[in-house]
Amino acid sequence: MQISKGESNALEILKTNNLEVFSIKDLKLLLSLKPTKVYNLIKSLKNKGFIEVIRKGLYCIRGTDEMIIASRIVYPSYISFLSALNYYELTEQVSKKITLATTKRKKHKDYAFATLSKDKFFGYTHIDKIIISEKEKALIDSLYLPRYAGGIKTIITCFTKKLNKKKLYEYAMRMKSKAVIRRLGYILDYLHIEFKFNLRKKIGKGYELLEPSKERKYKYDKKWMLDVNI
Repeated sequence: MQISKGESNALEILKTNNLEVFSIKDLKLLLSLKPTKVYNLIKSLKNKGFIEVIRKGLYCIRGTDEMIIASRIVYPSYISFLSALNYYELTEQVSKKITLATTKRKKHKDYAFATLSKDKFFGYTHIDKIIISEKEKALIDSLYLPRYAGGIKTIITCFTKKLNKKKLYEYAMRMKSKAVIRRLGYILDYLHIEFKFNLRKKIGKGYELLEPSKERKYKYDKKWMLDVNI
């Protein structure tokens, strides 16, 4: 489809500024145009198929990588859980939707959101143009909310001896979740992964489910205070 000089210039400026995902405000500042002209430009680019709507007020150049789009869909957020585990090649399992951790409650037809409290929102990094959890935090997030990572059986397969064990320990403790500490300890024992850090001092009392999405089996692991219901 034919593109005008102004439209071509707008796309080029967006790419030059690494703004494959952009807002109306971004375009207005870059082009120094009045709001009406920006709206008309966006409408024309959208109708011609050069850009796509992500959500109200947010757009992307057609063909932009989904992980880059996901990193801009809501602020603050980072890609985690099964999406991050797959990115780091810890699993071949692929989630139907890219899953993001965020401190907000959000819904979107193309993305999944797991809401974390502000004190649990940490352990992420920038890789190129995406915002993603570190691989150790992806595992800790997954132990906190296993349903976003394919369940405990999938999570177990993601553990390797090459993980940064100090980070695993520090991130598990920082989550302030007995369930996370217990599940981590159980999995490390199950896989015979040597771990010099003392997890048991923070496991508390009473039993938790190893797999929270399944019913109780009353198959208790007394060391880690878990009902091993898988």
